[in-house]
Amino acid sequence: MKSTAKESTGRTKRATTQRTVRAAKPMQWPTEHEIRLRAYEIYLQRGCTHGQALNDWLKAEQELLAEYGH
Repeated sequence: MKSTAKESTGRTKRATTQRTVRAAKPMQWPTEHEIRLRAYEIYLQRGCTHGQALNDWLKAEQELLAEYGH
């Protein structure tokens, strides 16, 4: 019976370690391609008016960063 208790304790420790490793994944960031696509969608939603490319890009970047949890 004692060996069973040790084994179950070992399993618990390994499971905890695996959870810690999963939580320590590097943060993901939106790619330039994702930002470009979202900026284009914003441009289309605005009626394809010119002169706001930088604002569209910054808004797209901000939205995607929020989506990624930053």
